[in-house]
Amino acid sequence: MLLKSRITKLCEENKLTVRKLAIDTGFSEQSFYRWFNEDTMELKHLRKIADYFKVDLNYFFGKNEDSNTYQKKVNERPAQIREPEETYTIKDKYITVLEENMRLQREIKDVRGELEKCKAEIDVIKTKQLA
Repeated sequence: MLLKSRITKLCEENKLTVRKLAIDTGFSEQSFYRWFNEDTMELKHLRKIADYFKVDLNYFFGKNEDSNTYQKKVNERPAQIREPEETYTIKDKYITVLEENMRLQREIKDVRGELEKCKAEIDVIKTKQLA
């Protein structure tokens, strides 16, 4: 549960909800909460969160209790060796859009099913009224 506790701590330090973090980092809330609650996350996603909070990835693996220590070390690193913050943005946005699309398609399917049930009930009512 170290990952979950570190993310929670960073959110608290920055007066931020986990939901807001998910939105700000471009993850679907559903995916983010699944990773968060399972306490597992792909490195590319974790890197995105580290970039958001401007902390070193090692902070999430329990190397130090102080997130500010990593903040200083990240800022002291020369700019030419820093990884660009936008490295995964396009791919992650694409995945987020796909996940949202799949979620909406499931909702549409559910709504269509409900609509068919309503139509069937209307047909039954009409049949009773005609009889």
